[in-house]
Amino acid sequence: MNYYFEQRKFTRFWFGFSGRISRWPFLLGFLGLLVAFGFFTVVMIPIMHSISPILMLLTYPFLAILIWSAFTLKIKRWHDMDRSGFHVLLSLIPVIGAIFFFIILIIPGTFGKNRYG
Repeated sequence: MNYYFEQRKFTRFWFGFSGRISRWPFLLGFLGLLVAFGFFTVVMIPIMHSISPILMLLTYPFLAILIWSAFTLKIKRWHDMDRSGFHVLLSLIPVIGAIFFFIILIIPGTFGKNRYG
């Protein structure tokens, strides 16, 4: 495989809304995001804040990228179940969001092609 193809595949997985992913890649991707978010909030933010409070402002773009990636993974998971990506908005409701997160982990995707890929 050439480098360009692998780089495109990586960016499409983490930042693109199109396509679909099954339960296992979704779970692994979400766990990776959770580890990155935990490391950043527990380790990096206090270090940057101790150096300079202004330096802590540099953490916000990284946290925004993590949130964006979480939404793209959820949208592609909804696509795998042949549902619209707008269902991800339900994850913004506090208790309902947790319930729907476990639903997309449990329900298998559609077999074969669907309207999202």
